[in-house]
Amino acid sequence: MNNERLKKFNKWWKTNHHYKLAHRWLVKHTKRCIHNYHIAPEQFDHAKSVMKRYNSSEYKRLNRADAEFLWRLTHPTVNQRRERLLATAAFFDSVADHSKLNK
Repeated sequence: MNNERLKKFNKWWKTNHHYKLAHRWLVKHTKRCIHNYHIAPEQFDHAKSVMKRYNSSEYKRLNRADAEFLWRLTHPTVNQRRERLLATAAFFDSVADHSKLNK
């Protein structure tokens, strides 16, 4: 599963490493994923720093390592997707319980 994901990233990188719109697409979708799903704080901080560096740069390009990190966040494996959904559901459930107690 990880080999397939890396092959798809390598294919995407080979065709889009000079294409600015593809880099922008990756950054925008990563932003959507990190704010919609409950991910680890280290990954959140690293993704935010990569996106901030990309958005504030004069020549907007990602390097391969940063692009691969963002790709892995936006294209999770089946197990990672399931864990994210369960973690997000548990987080929203605890928020709902907390708001009920405060009423």
